[in-house]
Amino acid sequence: MFKLYSSAPESWPTLLNQLSGIILEQAASYPSSPQTPLYLELLKRAADQETRAKWKASSPSSVIDYLAKRDLWRNLRRVYVALVPNSPSLPALITLTFLPFKSPTSSPTGDNSLATFISQILTLPSTQFPVSSPLVGKLLPFETLLLHLESRTLSTAHPHPDEATENLLLNLLIVESKFKFVEAFKKGDLIRAFLAAVASLIGSLGVGGVRKGKKREFATIEGTEPTNKMDVDTAETGPSNAVTRGSTSASSSIGSLILPLLPIVLTASNRYSNNTRPSLALFLTNLLTYLPNHRDRILNAIIFPNSSGAGERSNGLLRELYRTFLRSTTFGTLIAQSPTNVLSALKDHEEPIGRV
Repeated sequence: MFKLYSSAPESWPTLLNQLSGIILEQAASYPSSPQTPLYLELLKRAADQETRAKWKASSPSSVIDYLAKRDLWRNLRRVYVALVPNSPSLPALITLTFLPFKSPTSSPTGDNSLATFISQILTLPSTQFPVSSPLVGKLLPFETLLLHLESRTLSTAHPHPDEATENLLLNLLIVESKFKFVEAFKKGDLIRAFLAAVASLIGSLGVGGVRKGKKREFATIEGTEPTNKMDVDTAETGPSNAVTRGSTSASSSIGSLILPLLPIVLTASNRYSNNTRPSLALFLTNLLTYLPNHRDRILNAIIFPNSSGAGERSNGLLRELYRTFLRSTTFGTLIAQSPTNVLSALKDHEEPIGRV
């Protein structure tokens, strides 16, 4: 069939696109159907330009671009949430999820496309997000997503987070833990974007994951609908001090993933101190608030030298701040020349307690 119609420059691409759209809708509408694995496999083969070239059916139009403009990720999410572990649909489903990022010329890096991918795929529960697939490390535009999230989270308040925000943060940390993107960053802008995005998401989760709801507002990326009806009801009808609690297991998982990152981000921030310090301060402040039971570990990582795990040793944030902002000043020179005299002078000018 591919060979038969490959010579038709106009009708074949149109037919293939329309058939692919129908098959996608069928797979999303009946994800548990025995035919769904076959539907997804057909879509994968039709959408992959390399497969079509193999069958001499390459054409100017792209099936995956056509599907991406017609709610590809929204439909794939419907399949994800309905599948059981080890479903035969998963291999083709995962490939279709990341296929739009495969071609540099057609990669959907626009704000709307990235927002849709984030809201529909990155907010999946971590048990359903396909982080184990090597395609995540190979095709996921992690740097571009961070830059998008930085601008999105910095410009939007998150007073009432929901489950989607928690899932998004957890999935970002799982991806980073597995593929070590942050350690490989060579630009301060990327370190800043990671710190700002994670800091904003952590800040929206409140103290230890406890959040208050006063009205129907949710800390989600645009396009995501609330998935927990109890949270909606509480937010709409509950008293002004109504409190909902995030998943304890999710909070614990976030803590176990983010704490090992501390020496890495501190070292990276020291390396690119010109444009990462404000984001680092917000990150650390929100982290101390979100994980109150781990304050000693966080403060120790800030104050004392530690190994980043990347062959580079951090000198401690406080020492770096001194070296950056104080050592070259007149006060820093006085301390270096005669610390005893400086301390004595400060002590002599110390105001008694209670005196204005």
